[in-house]
Amino acid sequence: MHLPELPTVFVKGGEERKAYHTVEAKELVAAGWVEKGAKLTPVKTAVKAAPKADALKEEAVKVKTELQKTVTKEEAK
Repeated sequence: MHLPELPTVFVKGGEERKAYHTVEAKELVAAGWVEKGAKLTPVKTAVKAAPKADALKEEAVKVKTELQKTVTKEEAK
């Protein structure tokens, strides 16, 4: 399908590209291009703090201990 405004200009890093069809426009937007003259709205993303090294070590010890406690029926005999 054709876009309502022909050609629709997309920009990225100072470079411009023209799109005439909706498929072209979707591909450009997916690649990070923005329609020229469109108002940009900032997207807020939640940044999760990385776990501390001590917490990771404690978790590893906990898992290792749990694995050592697990005994199969054959080993119990």
